[in-house]
Amino acid sequence: MKISHTALLGAAMALSLPLAVPAFAQTGGTNQQQMSQMNNEQWQGKDTIHGKIQNIDQSSSIVTVKTRHGHELKLHYPSSALQKVKEGDNVAVQLAYAKTNGTSGASSTGEPPSMSEGNWQGAHTMTATVKEVDQEKGTVKVESEGKPLVVAFEPSSLSQLKQGEEIKIHLAIRDTSSPASSISR
Repeated sequence: MKISHTALLGAAMALSLPLAVPAFAQTGGTNQQQMSQMNNEQWQGKDTIHGKIQNIDQSSSIVTVKTRHGHELKLHYPSSALQKVKEGDNVAVQLAYAKTNGTSGASSTGEPPSMSEGNWQGAHTMTATVKEVDQEKGTVKVESEGKPLVVAFEPSSLSQLKQGEEIKIHLAIRDTSSPASSISR
């Protein structure tokens, strides 16, 4: 049986196509690369925490939120997100973390918590170094860009988190003070 040059060329193209697709996908815009990277993260401790804004430091973009459980969180948001909230507002805060080294014990793969519902502001992911883990309270003291922060996660997700470890933290905030701004659960 004789194989034509056209058949050989077609077979070679078919075999190389799966290799070309990932390279093509990587040449897309930054948003496509960021979305792909976020989908590959091992997000843990996904939680929505409700509380009241105690303080907003506009100069450092740090918001202090006292949770319903009495914990005081210090969170960082872009200044544009802080224009829509004020001290005394009831808020919902969305948090998740991913280890930057890709190993993460029991975790869930995929995007950070869904923000399709509600009016979430300031959604962003930042890199931080773990300074202290309080698994009982579910709080973690971290430092990001020289700023000391306190974040909270599902306590059961903190067993693998160690002091000195670098993590990515996903944050978003929304005002729940008015009925129109919140979604009942």
